[in-house]
Amino acid sequence: MEMNLERLERSQARVNFLLSAQEVDRALEKNAREVSKKVKIPGFRPGRAPSKMVEAVVGKEALRGEALQEILTRAFVEAAQEHKLAYLNQPRFDYEAEDLQWGKEFSFQVTMDLEPEVELGTYKGITMEKKLQPVDDKLVDQQIQSSRERYSELVPSEKTKTEDGDYAKINLIGKIGDEVVPGTELVGYPVHLGQGFLEPELDAAIVGMEIDEKKIVSIEYPEDHPSAEVAGKTIDFSVELVGIEQREYPDLDDDFAQNVSGCDTLAEWKEQIRGQLEQNIASQAEQKLYQDLVDKVVEESKTELPPFTLETYQRGAEQRMRIYLSYQGIQWEDYIRELEADGKTSQEVIVPLAEKELKQELVLLAIAKAEKLTPSTEELEAKIAQLKQSHPKEEEAELVSTAQYQLLLEGARKFIRDQAQVQEVLVQQEEGRGEEDEHTDTHGGGTE
Repeated sequence: MEMNLERLERSQARVNFLLSAQEVDRALEKNAREVSKKVKIPGFRPGRAPSKMVEAVVGKEALRGEALQEILTRAFVEAAQEHKLAYLNQPRFDYEAEDLQWGKEFSFQVTMDLEPEVELGTYKGITMEKKLQPVDDKLVDQQIQSSRERYSELVPSEKTKTEDGDYAKINLIGKIGDEVVPGTELVGYPVHLGQGFLEPELDAAIVGMEIDEKKIVSIEYPEDHPSAEVAGKTIDFSVELVGIEQREYPDLDDDFAQNVSGCDTLAEWKEQIRGQLEQNIASQAEQKLYQDLVDKVVEESKTELPPFTLETYQRGAEQRMRIYLSYQGIQWEDYIRELEADGKTSQEVIVPLAEKELKQELVLLAIAKAEKLTPSTEELEAKIAQLKQSHPKEEEAELVSTAQYQLLLEGARKFIRDQAQVQEVLVQQEEGRGEEDEHTDTHGGGTE
């Protein structure tokens, strides 16, 4: 088999292959023998039927397909080994399947992404601030009030007329002409007025209504509205006020503290909350610090982004965005229409995300390589066990490869953190947003 390597731009390589007629015949013959073991041919023992007879039984395309797969795989592996190619992602083959025939030469190409050279910026001894928010009584009280909200109940109000902030029990139905708009029907549903649950025009119309009062509220939707069902149309909302409710909160005392937290007293519960908040804030600050450090290293580093691999990352970024939007109750098609209304495309959003992710991983892998970071056997086994829980059907070899890859990235992140000079600063929320107290401590090497 002849092979010729071409180095391309953007960290790619192309290998041109040429198989002689004899090599093609041997490949077809070998595959025919394997196929004949699985296919019963009258008059012949399994694996002994002539190749031409096997071909006549299973068809040229079936025989060719099996042989072609073996040829392509073997050729790529040999090329990667002979030329010591450190490739990324799956290679792409260029061939004409019909050209693979008995007694004829066969040529094809394979193009692959290679690991690009990474010019690392500074990744040791980076100075970075770790911002911590002090836990004051206000934060503790906010958590307590959230618990009271969860345990509160809506009870009938003595009011006969709604005000902003009330819970208005309404019957609602929206129509375009005589057709009911799906999702607009409510019966006796309590709506918290002034909180953005309804369209602003509808919310404002309900404020000031009296019990048993009915209204028709017409809302015209613009042509560029993200929802195609209502874009450019007018919906007539029939609304009836059937009741007014108010929220009743449990008493803030020791009994409530015991019921919610298991603590004996309200004071003890407050201290528990304070400790949890301090722990959560510290954890979030550490996570942000990790990302800020990595972002700085990536920003100062230079590398090419191989196109095939970038395409894969783009697909991953789009999939994650679709999932995120679905959690927000947003349809992908509506999101696209909203982007188009702003003169943008989905690619203008997705491509930068994919580029950032790919560059980050290439830089982290380069650091892991430069510092000879390798996961321990215990770390590898623990990561594989973790991956098995989320991907129980994944092949063992694939799990091992994924585990090694993830551990290298994690190891590089930790190395950057451990080498950093971190200054802890307290940020006051009230005056906040940018005003900082004097930092309380400076840590070198990531120790705390």
